[in-house]
Amino acid sequence: MTNNKETQKASWDDGMDIWLKPKHFSKTPLTAFIVKLKIVPGEEDKVNFIYSVNVEGGKYQWQPNKTQMNQLMDLKIKSPNDLINKNVDFKVITVRNPSTKQMQDGLDIMRVQ
Repeated sequence: MTNNKETQKASWDDGMDIWLKPKHFSKTPLTAFIVKLKIVPGEEDKVNFIYSVNVEGGKYQWQPNKTQMNQLMDLKIKSPNDLINKNVDFKVITVRNPSTKQMQDGLDIMRVQ
């Protein structure tokens, strides 16, 4: 483990609320600027795409779900890297959480600019 100042200052609070959610937007359209992409191993020889995004001065992580990845392909985004330095506009929709079976707010992609 690295023993640098950042690691020493880390706290559990640093990991809370880092994932992009509808509540992070205060206006419409809901725009997130994509800063960078990290590709991490996933299940069954798959990978996960985790984007660092800026929203209204806040910094968050966004991992597109299957529906959002299909929306991006429909918008002619050819590769995950093509989102870097782009704005993604979202709208809030109501979706069923597959784990809890409860309805909740979700993010639907409108356009990429």
